[in-house]
Amino acid sequence: MQDPLVGLTVVVVLAVGCMVLAARLRIPAIVPLLIAGVLAGPSVADLVDPNELLGDLLSPFVSLAVGVILFEGALGLRREELEADTPPVVVRLLTLGALITWAVGFGGAVVLLDLPGGIALLVGAILIVSGPTVVLPLLEFVQPKPAVGRVLRWEGILIDPVGAIVAALVFAGLSSSGGFEPGGFLLSITVGVAIGGAGGAVLWLMLRRGTMSSQLASVATLGVVVGVTGAADLVRDDAGLVAAIVTGLVMANQRTVPLTTILEFKETLGLLLIGLLFILLSALVVPSQVVDLGLAGIGFVALLVLVARPL
Repeated sequence: MQDPLVGLTVVVVLAVGCMVLAARLRIPAIVPLLIAGVLAGPSVADLVDPNELLGDLLSPFVSLAVGVILFEGALGLRREELEADTPPVVVRLLTLGALITWAVGFGGAVVLLDLPGGIALLVGAILIVSGPTVVLPLLEFVQPKPAVGRVLRWEGILIDPVGAIVAALVFAGLSSSGGFEPGGFLLSITVGVAIGGAGGAVLWLMLRRGTMSSQLASVATLGVVVGVTGAADLVRDDAGLVAAIVTGLVMANQRTVPLTTILEFKETLGLLLIGLLFILLSALVVPSQVVDLGLAGIGFVALLVLVARPL
């Protein structure tokens, strides 16, 4: 049984250490984070076992942490930064782009990985997500042209709940006799928007008087975001991701409360959570299982990068 104190210490030290190292080497932080997580996991050094360390709390922690990261990312999605051609591009990426990724991922999983149709369908749905935990740090490192960066930032944040909800519905359909229920997607979106909108209004009311210090405002923001994410997830699986984004959009596009009020929250907690998530989740990876995929696995990745994404 792993000592929780040792496990938590290792996770935090590795997360912070890898981000500092990445800054020194001028490489994306996700590279050393992934390597360190795999090496520290139970399959290699056995320094960190997320299942033993957090047990049943692992999944809720990941959900809440991703919700906070999505909120942080949504704080940068302001209406005035959108040029005329940006919204249509983002919409196509969230709809047609998601379907293309799903279809190519499904086909590749069947042909290259020899997976059963149902599992391949689930794999394709999971791969719809590009995800803010990957995209946002990469955008800060690569620094693309402003127009490209805007599109990728909007897509990276908004695609996360789309892929998560679709994957959850596919999994539920495979696990039950009821099959896939498209109406469940709209229900999850509706629940998330309603609770997220209410959360944004509550946070705005709390901060609009400007009587809180920046530290207290950061704590209040964290409380509201966690509460909104958790409440929406309790009502409907994965609706918490939508709620977190909507709360962030409300705060980003109001004009009464300066966003500098919660700047400390935006720039520190989100970064730390990304580091912790990468260490914990990559520690679950079994290197031998990845190696066993062989050339088929490399071909599958190449298919996603060189075919699905350009399409």
